[in-house]
Amino acid sequence: MDKNISPQESLSIITGMIQEARQRYEENGLVFMVWGGSIALVALAQFYLMWDKLESISGFPYMALLLPGIFTGIYYSRKGKGAPKRSNPISRIMKFVWLALALNLFILGFGFFFKLGYNLIPVIMILQGLGLILSGSAIRNRIFLGAGVLTQILAYVGFFTAPLYQPLLLAGMGIFALFIPGYALYRAKKQKNV
Repeated sequence: MDKNISPQESLSIITGMIQEARQRYEENGLVFMVWGGSIALVALAQFYLMWDKLESISGFPYMALLLPGIFTGIYYSRKGKGAPKRSNPISRIMKFVWLALALNLFILGFGFFFKLGYNLIPVIMILQGLGLILSGSAIRNRIFLGAGVLTQILAYVGFFTAPLYQPLLLAGMGIFALFIPGYALYRAKKQKNV
């Protein structure tokens, strides 16, 4: 049975979905901070190894990203227990976008390193930037939108940057596009709870 709704009711429903999705992102500020800090640290470790002429092992620090992956899995599984099963199309789409991006980043990083070579970091950053742009657009958040655009710009600069300095671009992305927006979300949530 179709129910006719007014344009105002329709707009109210859409606004509610955006607000709910934005609230869920605020709840996940800690996850963005963990990932941003972790990416920055492993990228700086890779830069140091490359600087010290240890290119052959410079990819090993990225194995440490399994730890924030485990943290994220535990965080979401504990967060989901006892929580009401709410679903809204925007949140559901963004969940699958990030899941697909994470899977692709993992496959590219660990499966195609030898094929992509020094183009790997810029390609990874392009995908990361796309996820941030989609998130910022979905929840109407300028910080995430700006972080996504910044990541995209840094990614394309990376194609023209010497391989030694590409990890520094990735570290910058971790701090400025993930950690800082994550901190802004975390802080917004704390202020709402006061």
